[in-house]
Parts: sequence; C-alpha cells; structure tokens
Amino acid sequence: FIAIASTRPEPQSQQFIFYFDGSRFHRIPTAGLSYTASGVWFIPQKVYYIVGNFVYKTFHLGQPWQREPGHPQIFKSAIRGEAVNDVLIVGAFGLVSHFNGVSWHHFTGELPQFYGTYGSMDYKGGLLVAGGWRGEKAIVLLGGHQ
Repeated sequence: FIAIASTRPEPQSQQFIFYFDGSRFHRIPTAGLSYTASGVWFIPQKVYYIVGNFVYKTFHLGQPWQREPGHPQIFKSAIRGEAVNDVLIVGAFGLVSHFNGVSWHHFTGELPQFYGTYGSMDYKGGLLVAGGWRGEKAIVLLGGHQ
C-alpha cells in the first residue's frame, strides 16, 4: 500500500509518501507534487495517482510526479479505481470526474448536490459511493455504470 501525509496544508509544509512492499516501508520522492495531497490510488507497476489541488500521475515510483492537465481548478478529495481505464475522483463543489482510459469526463453541474463537497469515496464493482456535506447536512452520492 501507499500512504501520504503532510504536516499542514500550506506551501511550507513537509510531505511524505511511503510505500509498503509487504515487509518494510520505503520513502517515495515527492518531486513535482503540490503541498495539498489528500488521496492516492494505484495499480502496482502500472499507474500511480495522487490528488489534492491538482491531479498527479506517474508510471514508476521514484520518478517525478506529472501534473495531469485539464482538471477543474477545485480541490479533489479522493480517488479510486478498478482498472487503468476506470478511475474516479470526487471533491469540492460536487466534483465527480471519471477516466475511461482515453480522457477525463468531469460531471460538473450534472449531478445532484452540486454545491456540496464529497470528502471520501469508494468504488467497487462499478458502484460509486461518495460521502460528504452541504452546509450542515450530510450528503451521499450513489452511482455506477454498466
């Protein structure tokens, strides 16, 4: 597994990324990342993503993280996927984005609770469950594809 941590969400913060190989932890370089990393998802030896203010991707741990272009300029809270061609991101202002292996689709304004913030999610068997808040109320988004 991979764990990410930051001392605080500001430019002078320290970031840490650790990879556990089954017997020990390895520290992964953070070169290229912003200070707001909040979510990670990967398929070992294939693709690695980190989200926060931006979306970052690398194909090999230890290589610099590359910022993915074309994402909305809003905070991304969590990322999950089932394959390299089936990845979802949720975040602020009701952000839900899906990668189909070719391009990202951002469901900006297309879903209920658009002004809410999705803070966490899970995605398995084609079913997305995202939880968050809108004002003082809890919101849950259920969705999927065929």
